[in-house]
Amino acid sequence: MPKLRTPENSATEKCLLDDPEDRTQLDKKLNDTKTYVGEAQLILLSNYEEFDPKGFKDDSIKKHSKIMKRQFSMSKPAFSRNMVRVNELDDETSYINYGQEVSRQFINFNMKPNEISSEINYPEKYKFFSVHFSLDQDIYKIERSTYDLLDLIGDIGGVFEFFSFALKALCLPFQTMRLYALIANRLFLLP
Repeated sequence: MPKLRTPENSATEKCLLDDPEDRTQLDKKLNDTKTYVGEAQLILLSNYEEFDPKGFKDDSIKKHSKIMKRQFSMSKPAFSRNMVRVNELDDETSYINYGQEVSRQFINFNMKPNEISSEINYPEKYKFFSVHFSLDQDIYKIERSTYDLLDLIGDIGGVFEFFSFALKALCLPFQTMRLYALIANRLFLLP
């Protein structure tokens, strides 16, 4: 069980120096501070969204949660950079696409590995660890469209030809009936 912090064992008391110019005392206090703090851990839960190229409509953006754990060494000061990015998906995916487009925004979180800190001059400028979160200034835009039915018909022989053929096929029974009626009238003429 961790020891409770009281005024006699607080970090402030352990880190204060009697003589800031004494290098041996400075090094001893730095080591005492490192021992007091121990191995630092950062546990971060992030909820983020991600583009799924196999999904369509509402399934094109998947929601995830991720727990990230970072451990910092007191002997090697470090920092972690994290980027929050806004993405936009413009989707033209349907069986018959006549110009409609669905636009969705989603947020992505990118946590990069720890980097070595340059602030190692104790006590003037020293940090055990730090975490930086920054918002990306750019919006990443994903545009996609699918090969729809009208494109397929256009590549086969043209949309106009397809519709004229379909209309002729629909009218064929009526034309056949009219032809039979005309032939019957001509064969059996009454004087």
